[in-house]
Amino acid sequence: MTPQPHATRLPSCTGTTTGRSPSARSGAGAHLPWRRTGRVAPSDARYLLVAAGLLLALTAAVAAPAGALGPDGGAAYLGAMTPVMMGAPTAVLLVVRRRLRRPGRFLTGAAAAPLRPLRPVLLTGLALAVALVVVPLLAQALAVLAGVREVAPAPELPSLLAVALPAVLAVQLVLSTGEELAWRGEALTVLAPLGFWRANGLVSGVWALWHLPLLTGYALLGVERWVDLLLPTATIVLGGLVLGGARYLSSSVWPAVLGHALMNSVVVLLTANLTAPGEDSAAWLYPVIVCACWAGLVVLVAHVLRRRDEADSGS
Repeated sequence: MTPQPHATRLPSCTGTTTGRSPSARSGAGAHLPWRRTGRVAPSDARYLLVAAGLLLALTAAVAAPAGALGPDGGAAYLGAMTPVMMGAPTAVLLVVRRRLRRPGRFLTGAAAAPLRPLRPVLLTGLALAVALVVVPLLAQALAVLAGVREVAPAPELPSLLAVALPAVLAVQLVLSTGEELAWRGEALTVLAPLGFWRANGLVSGVWALWHLPLLTGYALLGVERWVDLLLPTATIVLGGLVLGGARYLSSSVWPAVLGHALMNSVVVLLTANLTAPGEDSAAWLYPVIVCACWAGLVVLVAHVLRRRDEADSGS
């Protein structure tokens, strides 16, 4: 899971129109189509709908007990369950896949194996890592210039960067794999015939919807205001589009795994430990700035993909 509903000083450790499954054609090493190429086969649509329904129901059931624990206990419970639930998307897909007797290998459909060609995977991962440092820094800088944030680096920032960040990133790489094999892996492969915007938008939208039971739990407990959930929800959607773009660019799920882990570690750390809220009267401007920076990254990724599609079409 990605951005927490409230910032803290410490980062959290938390195909075609035929009936054939596209996983055999659009796994690791194969470009997902930028443009729409057909419809999703009914059996593929059923597979994802059943899995999404079960996953949303499971998440709602897991989040429900928080209300009986009070604000402090409920918040601690939700925080503890967040990393546990990060493995749920892949687990649910595997169960449904077995029940429906889906053909092909899951890791191939999820674009996890084979890991070749390696060069685009490494280049996309490197570019994404740079972008996920630049975007939060740019957002904080613009917010400071706009007067809605003040420069206030945390005294413990050096130790966080040197000690806590590597440990959190390592944990998040493992946890994020449990999400990304499902979302930017198998789900994007199955929806590939819809083209970049439709497939990626659907996956990112359902991904954000899946976060809502945990996010709204904080609001129901009174830990957060309802309006404060708008920013994490928006950044989850935009961040999902970026991670999906990394899958399209690399033809592999692994850059998305890296990007997800960086969002839950580097982005959280930079957002929470460099600046503090400024003028309250203009507080509404801060989420606008943050979302604009993320949207700019989405546009950049889409532009690169569109140019590649044009080059491929002309060759």
